Amino acid sequence: MPRKIGLVSCLAAVLMTSALLPSCKKEYFQMDRVKDNTWNPELAVPLIKSSVTVPEILGRLDDQDVITVDPVTGLLALRYFSTVFSISAEEWLELPALSVAPFVPITAQELADLTANGTSTTTGTVPVPFLGPNGEDISEITFKGGNLNIQVSNTVGYPAVVRMTIPGLTLSGSGYNSGPITVPANGSSTLVVSNLASRRLNLGLTPTVGVFNVQFDATYAAPGSGSLGQGLTINFGINGANTLGGPTYAEIKGDFGQQTIDVPIDSVRLRIFENEAGGIIVWDSAIVRGTLTNTFGLGILATLPTFTVKNTETNVTQAVTFPAGTLPLNIPSALPSYLAGIETFELVGNTNGANVNTVLNLNPNRLIYEGGLTANPGAGPFSNFMQDTSNLKLDIEVILPFDGRAIDFSRTDTADVDIFPLDGDVEEIVSVTLRLTIDNGFPADAFAQVYLYDTTGTVLIDSLFEETMRQKVLGSPTPDAFGNVDQTQKVRTVTDIIMNREKLQKLEAAGFGKVVLIGWVESFQQGTKRIRIFEDYTMDLWLGMMVEAKVKIDF
Repeated sequence: MPRKIGLVSCLAAVLMTSALLPSCKKEYFQMDRVKDNTWNPELAVPLIKSSVTVPEILGRLDDQDVITVDPVTGLLALRYFSTVFSISAEEWLELPALSVAPFVPITAQELADLTANGTSTTTGTVPVPFLGPNGEDISEITFKGGNLNIQVSNTVGYPAVVRMTIPGLTLSGSGYNSGPITVPANGSSTLVVSNLASRRLNLGLTPTVGVFNVQFDATYAAPGSGSLGQGLTINFGINGANTLGGPTYAEIKGDFGQQTIDVPIDSVRLRIFENEAGGIIVWDSAIVRGTLTNTFGLGILATLPTFTVKNTETNVTQAVTFPAGTLPLNIPSALPSYLAGIETFELVGNTNGANVNTVLNLNPNRLIYEGGLTANPGAGPFSNFMQDTSNLKLDIEVILPFDGRAIDFSRTDTADVDIFPLDGDVEEIVSVTLRLTIDNGFPADAFAQVYLYDTTGTVLIDSLFEETMRQKVLGSPTPDAFGNVDQTQKVRTVTDIIMNREKLQKLEAAGFGKVVLIGWVESFQQGTKRIRIFEDYTMDLWLGMMVEAKVKIDF
């Protein structure tokens, strides 16, 4: 099956165990082989004896690949899970910068009062609009942070004392009160509401949603002089969310309207199919599904998501065919308790005409996606809400049960090896034989070829197995009619790897340091019969080394 099985590690270990040569002790040599003062002993050493299970053989490519067991069938499967995209509430609905500067002119009556009495007071209400970045009607914001800057500029020749109240900006139920702000004649003063955290801004107190009111009174006092056309400018400013002191929200409510949520063209890495070098796998029960999770307080309609898989080694792409009836997807709004709205859909599978085997036999390592989502499908008005923790995300899950056929499926892997220099006690090694014995309980045949390189990647020995293009290292037992294997009927395969002194000298002189292993796997009868792999399948391995060497002894 398409996985980096223990064969890669075992064969690399076979080569690296040559480093154990220094442990060969003369007292183990058989004395009846002595003919003169040069011996030709043979030393056999068992290195590994192990029984391994399916998860141990299959191993893990990385922390995104998980071997699971179907609780109903007991079949093993590879499960790959990745979040394709995730859009947070603050990424989609970012509070905009605010800069509103209403002008309040001084009246003729107020100028007359100043001349007659030396003082005059004016009161009023200033509406301040605060809409979302795309014109969303915001009715309420609970702030998480940010500042509100209020600057009062006076063009009248009389000094003024200004007091402002914002009834809709509350903290623990009480509205905001600025206290007295002294503004000099023909001058200005600035007040900063330095921390909006936990304050709630109600933007629905007026007939128009998205507006908050500022109530103020301004008292001018003599001495001074003024004329019509002069007055107070009250500048309300909020920095943008991505600037210093910009506002952030813990919760926001309103009518966000119908709009498009763009999902840019992007891709995710499919690690399951990396290192494959060819072959065909027929998955009889594979599935790739997507799950859209919505914790926004608004409905989502997904109509045009498209997916393409690509093998970047061969530069071949394949469009993913949706099963009939998949689109459109209506992902419900989150509930007021912020329970998620979830919609799961099948990308590829073995039902409804989905092209699972066409897609997976490409051995893709990239999933490319593109699409558009519509927020608030249908007719408004809408009652929307979201928190800073809300998001909209698409997850992709690939489940590949070990149920199907493999035809000449291959993988390649590389390992660094350091076994030189050889021990000085052994003046001349005639040969090193490493024997790998496997009792296989899996319904698959495996073949291997090993190439040896120096540390720079220059080939030293074209292939370690010289007789054939590849060596059979695993034989398949015969599965029953359902593709199952009786674990008492394992098949034994013995593989010898022989390296003579000439080859070892060549490797040492050339700076041998890298092993490239190519493994081929075929299910029973060259992939013509369906097979299944269960959790209780095992494989027994023995690895031994025999060294034949000339050792000179001085009597």
